[in-house]
Amino acid sequence: MKKILLDTSILLLPGMELKDIFTPLEQEFELLIPEACLKELVAMSAGDSKKARAARLALVLIKQKNLKILPSTHFERADDELLRRAREIGAAIATVDKELKRRARKRGIEIINIKKDKAKMG
Repeated sequence: MKKILLDTSILLLPGMELKDIFTPLEQEFELLIPEACLKELVAMSAGDSKKARAARLALVLIKQKNLKILPSTHFERADDELLRRAREIGAAIATVDKELKRRARKRGIEIINIKKDKAKMG
């Protein structure tokens, strides 16, 4: 089963845009979350903004879905950890972050796009 690293931006979609990201992904892929992304969500979850509520929902969904958290082995930004981990374990990255997509493609890392409730490599 292909491994997919979930970026913070994709984890915020259920709360920001009411989009189901899990159904199209969990059918075909093993879903993994780098600890740095989890820490970003925790930091974002304080307050009452839409983004804070989306981060809290993401944290609940991560727990409900029992998603595997990859412990950090380096002190680095979440995007850098995603890129390094993807190379190390041969995983693709699911993100809506344009800059992260650009950096991943430059390194030959596959990107997962979710369109119309279907996951596609791209």
